[in-house]
Formats: sequence, structure tokens, C-alpha cells
Amino acid sequence: MLSILLSVLLVIAMTAAVRSHSRGRRVFSLDQFRPAAPFVGVLTDGPSDYPITR
Repeated sequence: MLSILLSVLLVIAMTAAVRSHSRGRRVFSLDQFRPAAPFVGVLTDGPSDYPITR
């Protein structure tokens, strides 16, 4: 029963997110999926505060 309720809530949340995106209220951006600060230099091509020396 709990899993059905959670599934329904998930579907409702996803539907609301898709509708708000399609209406232009929330613009999709990859920046919202960037990792937290400790991993930024490791996972992206951007500049790093800790250069790797060989």
C-alpha cells in the first residue's frame, strides 16, 4: 500500500515538473545537476583550485 502511494506521489510530482517546464516557468538547465563543491574540479573541465602535478 505504501509503495503504491509513493508511486502515485512520484507520478504527480513528475507531471507537475513536466507541465511547469513546458509552460516556461522553469527553464531546464544542466547547471542544476552539477555536483557539490568538492567534486567540481574533478568532474568538470573547468579550472581547478588544486592543480595536479606529475
